[in-house]
Amino acid sequence: PYRFTARRATALHVARSTRCANPAKAVKPVGMKQRSRKALGMFYTVGFLTVYCLLIMLVAVQFAAHEAHPALQLAFFIAAGLGWLPGVMFIIRWMNRP
Repeated sequence: PYRFTARRATALHVARSTRCANPAKAVKPVGMKQRSRKALGMFYTVGFLTVYCLLIMLVAVQFAAHEAHPALQLAFFIAAGLGWLPGVMFIIRWMNRP
């Protein structure tokens, strides 16, 4: 008699989900779903930006950026204003993975 087991059910599910003719070669993707990754990525982004802003404020106060030459202030705030982009771009790329 035929016994329905979890292993056969998983193989059947994988074969149907990937449209593979041979269930033994079908590979089920492992990892987080994109919907979950986007929700988690939103919290990572907000947390990263909060910590980044606090660190930049600390650096600005520590080195007295408000008393520096205007050209030096401009350079500092341009660098600080663009410095968060690589971190957030990494998070966004991670969120958009399939």
